[in-house]
Amino acid sequence: MDAKNPNRDAVVLVDAAAPSLLPSIHRVAAAAGRSVHEIATPQVDAGAWESAALIVLDSAAAARCRGLLRRRTGIVIVSAGPPGLTEWKAATEIGADSVLGLPADETALMTAMAETSPLRGGSGAVISVVGGCGGAGASTFAAALASVASSGSDAAFLIDADALGPGLDVTLGLEREPGMRWSGLHVESGRVSGEALSDALPRTPDGVRVLSCDHLHGRSNGPTVASLRAVLAATRSVTDLTVCDMPRPSTYTASTDIGEALLSESDLVVLVVPATVPGCVAAEKMAARLVHTNPNVGLVVRGPAPGGLRAADVARAIDRPILAAMRADRSVAAMLDRDGFRLRARSPLAGAARAVLSRLADRPQQSGWAA
Repeated sequence: MDAKNPNRDAVVLVDAAAPSLLPSIHRVAAAAGRSVHEIATPQVDAGAWESAALIVLDSAAAARCRGLLRRRTGIVIVSAGPPGLTEWKAATEIGADSVLGLPADETALMTAMAETSPLRGGSGAVISVVGGCGGAGASTFAAALASVASSGSDAAFLIDADALGPGLDVTLGLEREPGMRWSGLHVESGRVSGEALSDALPRTPDGVRVLSCDHLHGRSNGPTVASLRAVLAATRSVTDLTVCDMPRPSTYTASTDIGEALLSESDLVVLVVPATVPGCVAAEKMAARLVHTNPNVGLVVRGPAPGGLRAADVARAIDRPILAAMRADRSVAAMLDRDGFRLRARSPLAGAARAVLSRLADRPQQSGWAA
C-alpha cells in the first residue's frame, strides 16, 4: 500500500523517533486490529494526514508537523515513560486528543485505536474573521463572506465563536427563527455529524447555515474548545467553506482559548481594520498575536479614511498583506437595525468578500501563503 495514501482503518505513525516506542505501538495496533504506516515528516501529505483513523506522534514529530498540516481530531502524543511538560506542550500546540506514556498507557492507546472511526476526508476551508479594534465590523464582514460563498449551490456555514457578542442570529435578523444554537449542541465522543448539524441550524434567506451564541437565563452560551473543533471537523466534511466570527483575544480566558483554537484550525485569518491611525495601532498589536499561531493573516481595510490613509499605508504599518479594501457603506448600520443582514450584490461589502474568497481559492497548500 502507498505510504502516502493509507486506508482509513490505518494508524499513521509519523516520525516516532524513540525506538522504545515502536514495539508498544505495533503491539497495541495488532490487538486493536489496525494497520500501522510509518511516514517520515517530509513525506506526509494532506491526504494521508486527513484520512487516517488515528495519528500517533511523539513530541518531536508534533513540532515538525505543526503549521505544515491542517488541524484535525484523532491525534495522540506518546512518550517513552511518563509524559512530561514537553509532551503536554506539544499536545496543546497541535491539538492532540490525549497524551500517553508507553508502555504503561498501552490500554488507553488500544482504546483510542479501537474506538476511532475512520474520518471522512473533509477538505472544506475555514476562514476566521476578527476585528483589529472594537467596532471594526468583523461580524458583518464574516456574514458577507458566508453570504457570497453561498451564492452557488453549496451553502456555507457561519459559526459564532464570540460568546460576549450580541449573537450572530441577532445581527442577521434570525433571533426568532427556530433552530439550534450553541446552548443546544451536545458533543458526544468528540464528534458531530455534519449532515445532522446542517439540518438543525437556522438559515439566512441566501442559505447560510448559522450556529450562533445565545443567552439563556442570564448566561451567555458559546462554544468550548472541544465542541468548536468537533463542529469544524463536521462542517469541513459537508461544505466548501466555514466562516467563523472570532472573539478578540483578551484577558478573558475562555475567549483567549477559543481564539487560539480557531487560529490553529483556520486556513485564513482575516483581520478587519478601519482606515484610521488608532485602528492601525490597535490592529498592529492584534496582528502580532495572531501571526504567532497562524501565519496566514491578511487585512481587509475598511473606510472611511478621515485622515487620508490608503490601504497600502495600512499594510505597511501592520506588516501584513492586503486581501481587500472597501469604501464606507453607510447603509449597513441602518440595514442591520431595521431588516437584519441583506447583502446587495454590488455593495462594497460584497466586493471585498469576493476578493477574499478569490485569494482563498488560489492559495497554495503551504503555511504562510497569505504573506
